[in-house]
Amino acid sequence: MQATPPHPPSHPAQFPPDQAGFAHPGHDQAGYDRPGHADAGPPAPPFAPYWQPLPPRSRTEMLLRFTGTAVHFPLQALVFLVVFALTMVFAMAMEIVCAVLWFLEKPVTDLMGHLMAPFLVRPRWWVNWNELRHGNDPEFHRRRVDKRLAKTKPAVTGTRVPFHQYRALGVGGLLDCAAQRGWSLDEAMTTRPHAAVHLTRPKPNGPQTS
Repeated sequence: MQATPPHPPSHPAQFPPDQAGFAHPGHDQAGYDRPGHADAGPPAPPFAPYWQPLPPRSRTEMLLRFTGTAVHFPLQALVFLVVFALTMVFAMAMEIVCAVLWFLEKPVTDLMGHLMAPFLVRPRWWVNWNELRHGNDPEFHRRRVDKRLAKTKPAVTGTRVPFHQYRALGVGGLLDCAAQRGWSLDEAMTTRPHAAVHLTRPKPNGPQTS
């Protein structure tokens, strides 16, 4: 009888759900800075559902999303301007209050950040013109991620890649692309791969000029 080969050490069932999926037993952290993420198999949650590229979307779905985006974008822009104006009025009022009650400064700042955050992030379902034409092409997403990372200033050691830019790559493909430019997963940040992946790289040596 032929012996059954043992499971590879990166099998997701061997790890509890609270692990980030990259600190696997038998692998040091540096091992995930090298190419080959996309072929290594999915790690533990939350990465498993998004490790590989998501299934391609039909042309009809892409057209409906593109039409919805064209309608929704001006509405979101209008709501953003209204919320921004109200936030500025609130901020000016709170500046007077915080001059007396100084301990409220941080909670008020956090509150304003939470109020504006939903309007500063592109909705996942949006589809622009380029995505309508190339949204299911992994090479399109690879070039877009590479261009985004290439434009990052040398002094910047952290960046956020939104989901729509690596949908056809998966997290594994994103990390492969990022590793070629010296980036790796930022485990200090809370990762929500359905929304974005945070990347980091070592600080540059020597003085940098902007």
